[in-house]
Amino acid sequence: MMHINYVKTMTQGMGDSEKAVFIHDYLEDHFQYGYDITPGSAVQGFKTGYTKCLGYTAAYYIIGLNSGLKVLQRFFFRGY
Repeated sequence: MMHINYVKTMTQGMGDSEKAVFIHDYLEDHFQYGYDITPGSAVQGFKTGYTKCLGYTAAYYIIGLNSGLKVLQRFFFRGY
């Protein structure tokens, strides 16, 4: 919840493009790719700072929605 509230506060008054870039940069700075974890989720990323591709995507989706972006949910599972 801390990540979501922080980004929501920091993006108030920004346009959609600025919010999108801010969220991207925030996730890049605060999450690391977890090579040794499976499967990797947004919750895991929020708790530990480590996740995998799906976790990054889900975290962006959750934070984006809570920051007022119109984010489309496009998660694809291919077994990687």
